[in-house]
Amino acid sequence: MAFTAGFWNAINSDRVYDAIQVSSIFDGIIDDGILKTFGGQFKVSAGTGMGVRVATGRAWFRHTWSYNDSIMVVTLPIGEVLLDRIDAVVLDVDNTPTAAGRRNMITYVKGTPGTPPSRPALINTAQRQQYPLAYVTVGRQVTTIGAGDISDQVGVGTPYARSVVTDVSNQVLSATLAQADWSGSPLAQTVSVPGANPNGYAYIAGPVEASFTEWGTRGVRLYTIGSGTMTFRATTQPTAALTATIFGGVI
Repeated sequence: MAFTAGFWNAINSDRVYDAIQVSSIFDGIIDDGILKTFGGQFKVSAGTGMGVRVATGRAWFRHTWSYNDSIMVVTLPIGEVLLDRIDAVVLDVDNTPTAAGRRNMITYVKGTPGTPPSRPALINTAQRQQYPLAYVTVGRQVTTIGAGDISDQVGVGTPYARSVVTDVSNQVLSATLAQADWSGSPLAQTVSVPGANPNGYAYIAGPVEASFTEWGTRGVRLYTIGSGTMTFRATTQPTAALTATIFGGVI
């Protein structure tokens, strides 16, 4: 492994970076896991028939991100004739450098029927991993999954993401950015954020789920920290109010 650094603008294509290099800027800043403060954390609940519902959420695993912005239904096979089994609903992270790989997806792994049934083995190789969101007990001859059949694995078998900030954090703040209060060039807005401290603290700000699309589209970012205030900038005028969650920690 050689020394590497970046990033610079290319001159005649002499600076080219791949996805892993770009994603590596987060190494040491955020650990792999599901974001605890975003959406429904990929939690699994009973749906209709053999369908289970996977909630909204975001995750970071193996230098890749996963984002679910609406309820996803995963339909499991009906129960066996004679024996019970346990299925796994998983986040499948596949870095295999093939046409079929290089993707993440939410799917299920069918268990082997038995007495008693056991949880299925999940893929865990250098290039592909399956992270359990829930284990679902499927009784013999069952055609409907109930809440009591689901064993939640978010934050248990699959970790929540942690960062340098959240490891030492004693602040979780929030800010509301009014649509009408952006002004100047570049566009900026200063809001009251009780507890904000410019001395000895670092902050990471991001949108709540409802503000995610508008935040990204308008290029909103945290710019400066004041005593009890924060200033945000935007590339273009937001068309709606935005809400941010802000993590702060001692540096």
